[in-house]
Amino acid sequence: MKLYINRKILLGLIISIAIIGGLGILSYRYFLSLTAATQWSSHARQVIQNVEEVRSKLIIIENSKRGHSITGEESYVKAVSAGISNLNSLVSDLETATKDNSIQQENIKKLPSLISAYVNETTLAGRNRELEKIQRQLDQVKEEEQSLILTRSLNVQKGFYRFVSAFIGLILVTLAVLLALVWLINSNTRSRSIAEERLREAQLETKKINEDLEAFSYSVSHDLRAPLRSINGYSQILIEDYAAKLDDEGIRILNVVITNAKRMGQLIDDLLEFSRLGRKELNRTVTDVNEQVRTIAAELLERETDRKIDFKMQPLGTAKIDSTMMRQVWINLIGNAIKYSKNNDVATIEVGRSDEKGKISFYVKDNGAGFDMAYVDKLFGVFQRLHKNNEFEGTGVGLALVKRIVERHNGKIWAEGKVGEGATFYFTLLVD
Repeated sequence: MKLYINRKILLGLIISIAIIGGLGILSYRYFLSLTAATQWSSHARQVIQNVEEVRSKLIIIENSKRGHSITGEESYVKAVSAGISNLNSLVSDLETATKDNSIQQENIKKLPSLISAYVNETTLAGRNRELEKIQRQLDQVKEEEQSLILTRSLNVQKGFYRFVSAFIGLILVTLAVLLALVWLINSNTRSRSIAEERLREAQLETKKINEDLEAFSYSVSHDLRAPLRSINGYSQILIEDYAAKLDDEGIRILNVVITNAKRMGQLIDDLLEFSRLGRKELNRTVTDVNEQVRTIAAELLERETDRKIDFKMQPLGTAKIDSTMMRQVWINLIGNAIKYSKNNDVATIEVGRSDEKGKISFYVKDNGAGFDMAYVDKLFGVFQRLHKNNEFEGTGVGLALVKRIVERHNGKIWAEGKVGEGATFYFTLLVD
């Protein structure tokens, strides 16, 4: 295809892309430095917290010593012994946490001898003197960490100013290049017929790219599935044929490999389905939603023979929908309700419908694990999960797929939930 792009425009585009790439690299490097500084600051605050725990433990030990001297009760002696043991453990933790700081190592190495002197001191006045020495030593540790926090904060601030200055400078250069490009494009505008021809060619090219992308997706998925099957198969062979030569940990690790290989296979399938969905044409027909949901629920509940599930379905009527796509919505929402209520003695799941003017609304409600509403905006993102995989299996694609299907029907979806009390997912469809 003949290119009508002026060389100056092409050069401007290359410069713009280079600048945008530079902005990306600059942002990434600043993000890394900010992350590192945040981690170090968090580490320093943890050390300070450990110092305060040592102080607190010293107070408890001193109170127990005084309690024993007043009452003579043996329980105070045990409390002192336990406190000293915990105190030594805390000091050891401090030493481990600051092993990369030679100054702190020197400060902390003095603590065991000071603590020993305090423990062996029998008089109140003597203990007070020793406590003061320990407190001064702890103050040195704390001041060093506070100094580190201040230094790192200042470095982050300086880095931020440098980042902003460079970012603004690159943005201004980019704007200047873009303005030059606009002027060049405007001065080299072709006739309407050429523009329309380009548009037709671009449409054909886009269609071809989409077809190539789909073919590429299938090819990649096939290439990925082959090694996954090999991993799964060979791991299974090891378990079945060489179990006697493996210890329990080896067998456990192989089972983890098999589980993750299967999960990756499912993830590949989900991502392919997610990518294909945007290219599918809607085929709306009047569908009996009652029958569709009843069939899906029966299929899903049939797999849960060892559980007590109270499934309730309100009248759902009919709707003009793409029944194939909407089937996936119901499978995911009802399947999630079943999955996230697995820890209940009796799972309660309800599906219902309510109509408003110009809208059809459905909901799926359960009494399962629920979720924190503070993270509700993450529910429908790809790979966004609010529960760990060892609690509830999943790939993090299902709800993103549901959202896309609902939006293809010109609807919207949202959710309400509470941790430990279940969740309700609502979605609306516009009536044609």
